[in-house]
Amino acid sequence: MRAFFVVVCLALSVPAAVSFAAGSGGTGSSETGSSSKYQTGSKGAYQSGAKGKTGKTGKTGKTGKTGAHGATGATGATGATGATGATGATGATGATGAPGISAVRVVNGASLTLLSGQFGSPPNATCPAGHTAVGTGFYTDGGNADFVLNFNSFVGGFFTNDTSGTIEVDVQATCAALPAGASISSRTRSSEIVTYLADVAAATKTAEAAGLKPAR
Repeated sequence: MRAFFVVVCLALSVPAAVSFAAGSGGTGSSETGSSSKYQTGSKGAYQSGAKGKTGKTGKTGKTGKTGAHGATGATGATGATGATGATGATGATGATGAPGISAVRVVNGASLTLLSGQFGSPPNATCPAGHTAVGTGFYTDGGNADFVLNFNSFVGGFFTNDTSGTIEVDVQATCAALPAGASISSRTRSSEIVTYLADVAAATKTAEAAGLKPAR
């Protein structure tokens, strides 16, 4: 009777998967039941829902840092010429200029006769006092005028006759009156004469080298 009571109590307190059998001497044995088998079910189908409404525009972000300077661009084409500007105002009247030539006269020097193969300088054409030479001139009916120059107060020249005949030569000065109170200084006149004589000496040397003789 006692052994039966123990079996009944165990049967009520253990899972159904375990079975008991009374053994000899009251000792019971047990067996574990096999695990149940299981399978994963198939994946359920799904569909995308409808597109939601566009959200509100976000706040403006902070201003970014200034970027590096870009390379210099190519030179642009020249622009069209602008319109002509308006005429400027009339300028102030300039100062009065120095007095001009108040009187002009022509002075002819005396003639010089040159035989064939001769050279020489005719008398100078000298301007009157208070006048200065502003132009030169000469006359010859043959040969060569080696020089005819203005020496301020007079005009001088040098001629050679390389023809077979006789020629007549002279020089001419165009003289203008100096401004009131003006004059040619004696120092200037002396310097002019020295220059003239040097020119004559040089021309004489050239003529003599060519075999010509001075006029008598």
